[in-house]
Amino acid sequence: MKTFKSFVIILCLGVLTTFTAQANENANPILKAKKLLRSEISSIIGSSAPFQTDKTVTANVSFMLNSKGEIVVLDVESKSKDLRYFIKRKLNYKKINSSDIRKGNVYELPITVKKG
Repeated sequence: MKTFKSFVIILCLGVLTTFTAQANENANPILKAKKLLRSEISSIIGSSAPFQTDKTVTANVSFMLNSKGEIVVLDVESKSKDLRYFIKRKLNYKKINSSDIRKGNVYELPITVKKG
């Protein structure tokens, strides 16, 4: 349960820091779309990791959306083989409902899992 909570908190913090901006999201439709993308990815990944770790592990995920609106994971940089596999399995070719996200743009998302 401790790993579960740590994973959720770190995932949320990582996602929030990736797409932060000082502009008002209602005034900027791009920020609104990124916020929607961030929340959809969080719901796809979920709140638990199927592996245990004895230290904090991080991953930088590079992805884009294809013409069908699916996430295509381009790269997962991490020392943890389990985390790389988990992220690729959870995100690759999952459909995103947001039509405001530009297809073909590369996005990056940091993910951290604390030991537990």
